[in-house]
Amino acid sequence: MGLRRRPGVWRFGRTAAILSMQHYSERLDTRNVILPPYTLLHLSGTHRMNDRVELLARLENLTNTEYEEINGFGSPGFAVFSVSTSCGFGR
Repeated sequence: MGLRRRPGVWRFGRTAAILSMQHYSERLDTRNVILPPYTLLHLSGTHRMNDRVELLARLENLTNTEYEEINGFGSPGFAVFSVSTSCGFGR
């Protein structure tokens, strides 16, 4: 069973940061293997450069927690999943 914590959002002028947490309790996998509980922390943010350009970034598993969603298959540790820009044209 998973629990998602409502994200905390902080705004600083044109910059915004979002911290979120996911907790998974122990659960039964195939062949009656009990997978241990784990908690993940994620951070994402945006920075509006001007009216048309916004920078975005997302960091996952900030604490580099080792965990398995499926028995025998490890999951990635700390990761930067996206660093991108968003551009708008016209109004």
